[in-house]
Amino acid sequence: MIRAEETDDRRTLLRKTLLQQIGILKTFAEAPTAQNQDALKKISNVGKEGEKIDALVDWEHFYSMIDELYDGFHSKTVSSYPELTEKEIQIICLLKSGFSTKEIGVLTSQSSATIYVRKTSIRKKLSTPENGDFIAQIDGIFGGENVR
Repeated sequence: MIRAEETDDRRTLLRKTLLQQIGILKTFAEAPTAQNQDALKKISNVGKEGEKIDALVDWEHFYSMIDELYDGFHSKTVSSYPELTEKEIQIICLLKSGFSTKEIGVLTSQSSATIYVRKTSIRKKLSTPENGDFIAQIDGIFGGENVR
């Protein structure tokens, strides 16, 4: 039988590993060079030999990390806000993880101006005040942690 102490140790190790993976994405997104974008594609293809992923981020894997780190944040957001588009969900999850607007633009292959427009759209859909923090608002609804 696994002791609670061992489970806590495993959870801590998993959390640390997932945060490191997010840190790697963040590092490459901070400097959007062609080399860094190629590196992000290679990272997204790790463990998926035979599949070709053209995106800079393996979103399915990223969403799993967000759910694990933040108590089901991605899944709860998708089910609670069906009116949000996939790009809006990506932005919300990246913001939850502490990515800047510039970094989000790099990872989603959009301009910073487009990210600002999408953030405005998210605020409207969630009825968040103009300068309000919709991540904090979502966390308040879910009762989750707001670690960014």
